[in-house]
Amino acid sequence: MPKIIPIRDLKNTTEVLKLCEEVHEPVFVTKNGYGAMVIMSMDTFETKLANYADDHTLPDIDSKIEDLKECRKNNPHHRELYRKLEEGFKDIADGCVVDAFTAMKERRAKYGL
Repeated sequence: MPKIIPIRDLKNTTEVLKLCEEVHEPVFVTKNGYGAMVIMSMDTFETKLANYADDHTLPDIDSKIEDLKECRKNNPHHRELYRKLEEGFKDIADGCVVDAFTAMKERRAKYGL
């Protein structure tokens, strides 16, 4: 089950860092009940990046999508967050992904950064 916190909890950076290190998974941050961002510890990021680099796919995406559908039904306050996560996993399954370096290059060019 994903860990979800409200954006106001980010004021206590020490506790948020501790949470990220304890759960070893991304932590989803909401604003007014809607998904706003995802944060994780550096170790979790490096592990996920290494796993992705090894096989270029997330394990069992169909299972993840089904889990998110179930979470969406059972958590009406976070319905939109789960819908967006489900949409993201479907994009990955369909191959609609761009590596971070390409995405950043495109954004810099678009906004003149």
